[in-house]
Amino acid sequence: MSVRVGSNQRHLPQELAKVLPREGSEYFSQLNELRFRHRPHADHTFLSPGNLIELLARAVRQRGTLEGDDRMIMQMQGIPKAAFDLPEEKYSYLQVAAEGRVGSMPLSELPEWVPVVVEEEEGFEHTLLSGTQGGGRLCFSVDSDFQRLVNYATIIIAPNWFDQPTTTRSVLDVVIGPPPFGHHSIPLKSKIAKRAGLKPGMSITVGELKAAANGMEILLGCHLKNLPGHH
Repeated sequence: MSVRVGSNQRHLPQELAKVLPREGSEYFSQLNELRFRHRPHADHTFLSPGNLIELLARAVRQRGTLEGDDRMIMQMQGIPKAAFDLPEEKYSYLQVAAEGRVGSMPLSELPEWVPVVVEEEEGFEHTLLSGTQGGGRLCFSVDSDFQRLVNYATIIIAPNWFDQPTTTRSVLDVVIGPPPFGHHSIPLKSKIAKRAGLKPGMSITVGELKAAANGMEILLGCHLKNLPGHH
């Protein structure tokens, strides 16, 4: 489903229209396509709900509003403080019931023998969060068997950054499970790969990557079938 809220904004419930301004309709369509379309190698997969509008509507039913911030609640649940790297006075993290599979794993939680493949990063650019534009960014991926089921999603609300804003706030991102800590970690991964002489297509172990990361925590995508015995 493609979500385009521009000309149809008047049909949105008021609470949703406050964070889906019509000037951002193309952005929201791309966000919906990235987060809710079931891709063979997706790091995160929503099983329910099925699109951005349904997720926001569920949050309103659950919370009564899209105001507030749940970062303290989520930290009490064990989500690391590093996941919430946007300033509280401007940005809010909302937790909502949802079902899906999370395919990102902290490097520190993986066994050292696990094979890691170096890949070029693909996907959606956050105009506010990305420290770089264009290609040439690298990421690290491990076997999809490390994915895990979760029963919640995270909605990130930001100040409206679009030209000629018609609202004060706007949806910035939604993701199944916890926020992917370190929004700036994609440039960090590229820096680690460059320092270690790693290039796309190369394979190393988690232990070797930990040594190259020198204590820095990063997330690895879980979408490859590269464990022994997988074909």
